[in-house]
Amino acid sequence: MLSLKNVCKYYKYGKNKKVILDNINVSFNDTGMVFILGMSGSGKSTLLNIIAGNLRSDTGDVFIGKRKIDELSTSELDNYRNSVVGYIYQDYNLIEYMKVIDNIKIGYTFESDNEKTNLLLKQLDIYDKKDMKVSKLSGGEKQRVAIARALVNDPKIILADEPTGALDSENGIKIMEILKRISKNKLVIVVSHDKILADKYGDRIINLKDGKIINDSGKNVDTNEIDDKVVIKKGKFRRKNIWKLSISHLWLKKGRSLMTMISI
Repeated sequence: MLSLKNVCKYYKYGKNKKVILDNINVSFNDTGMVFILGMSGSGKSTLLNIIAGNLRSDTGDVFIGKRKIDELSTSELDNYRNSVVGYIYQDYNLIEYMKVIDNIKIGYTFESDNEKTNLLLKQLDIYDKKDMKVSKLSGGEKQRVAIARALVNDPKIILADEPTGALDSENGIKIMEILKRISKNKLVIVVSHDKILADKYGDRIINLKDGKIINDSGKNVDTNEIDDKVVIKKGKFRRKNIWKLSISHLWLKKGRSLMTMISI
């Protein structure tokens, strides 16, 4: 389903050029839990963002099925981010003043299914928190909300950037258990520096150093089993969600909003 061929990424500082990713060649099976390990600055997060379509490589190609991500149009790339990949951030990236359920629903780009959303919340053990504001949740609960939001459009690939980095060890284990269950039916790629968790939960471990793959426990990926018919579904951000977010933000800052309107 997913493969990278000769991918390189550079950052330029005046006349100098810093290599972030150096000739990355890697393919992934359609399911399983893959850890990408490395020190800070090794290129882990850059690699994840290139897979997500948030960054473009300077040379080389990223394939989803038989299609090159770099050749997708802007709207197709948006649809790829919405329907093929789900992204879990270390710092959650939730809207603190909104309810749990609204944080999840704001991620909808297809027709909403309340029954499916409620089932997802129950599976993540946060159904009883759905009407609470995110600001009232613990770190572990916030991360489960972030996972629910990443899953709400039923993507084929889950990308997790240091998902346990802001959690204590107990909550970190709970999150890894959830991601491990998800990996039975989806490809889950986790960027981490925690070798202990990788050894315990990973089906495959890729080590990066100075932008190069120095070790890969899954080099013998069976590319014949890789799905080459990945469908990038067309979706759109729901207008109802846009209005709800706008009104909530205006109400939260009602004093400032009122002064702005008076000034205008």
